[in-house]
Amino acid sequence: MAKAAEINSRTLSDVQLKSVTLVHVNFERDLDVVPGRRDVRIEIGSEMSTDDPSAAVSRCRVSLDANDDDSGESPMSVESAYRVVFSSESADLESEDMQAHLAALAMRVCYPYHRQIIGQMISQSGLPPLLLPLVPDDQWVLNMNVKSEEVAAG
Repeated sequence: MAKAAEINSRTLSDVQLKSVTLVHVNFERDLDVVPGRRDVRIEIGSEMSTDDPSAAVSRCRVSLDANDDDSGESPMSVESAYRVVFSSESADLESEDMQAHLAALAMRVCYPYHRQIIGQMISQSGLPPLLLPLVPDDQWVLNMNVKSEEVAAG
């Protein structure tokens, strides 16, 4: 397991960020619901593109808890998605281990963009401002290493 992480540390230094592109934004709000204090659900994740081994898609969705009725529908949700393209002259971007690292790296790169656009859309909608929490760098690195070890062990 340590060998896989070591190989990735060396090869990750050869990987470069080529582009970050906003590919999707969606804002939905039920205007009949009066904004108030509600619990907020944040879902984040990323996955490698099925058509390009050097690209990943990072997604973030923020929603308020469902209404008190049994519909299960959220009175407000905001989603954003970014496509991240990496390049490398020497690293094998198609290996399973590298794909796991690139997916985690895409989320780490895009999270500030998700945080900004979602916060702006919510505040401009007339709802109370909401900022997504900051995530310390060491937490992203920890998640990347765990993912790498799971892939290497599997």
